[in-house]
Amino acid sequence: MIFVIGREPDPNGPRIILQDRSISRTHATIAAVGNGDYMLHDTGSRNGTYVRGPGGWRRIEKAEVRPEDEIRLGSFVVPVSALLALCIATPGRARLERNPETGEIVRRPE
Repeated sequence: MIFVIGREPDPNGPRIILQDRSISRTHATIAAVGNGDYMLHDTGSRNGTYVRGPGGWRRIEKAEVRPEDEIRLGSFVVPVSALLALCIATPGRARLERNPETGEIVRRPE
């Protein structure tokens, strides 16, 4: 299953909605590729998609990521596992936002 990540992604498919101006309408996609890994693909976002590696943040167009990897979408920084856990908790749709007091990424009640 491919999840589309963005402020206003495709309403017809599985999606992760990030409420933040630094996120493009359709920012990126993420899909399982087997062995517990995922393919993260930037869809031409304005503020970029990044993966944190040994040398720091690296802007990507497409990268294989593991659940423990940290990713940055616009100004959102979140481990892949936390992003996906919120998706599984809300099948087909997850609306996320940043807690302004703690900076933590949380699921917004529908």
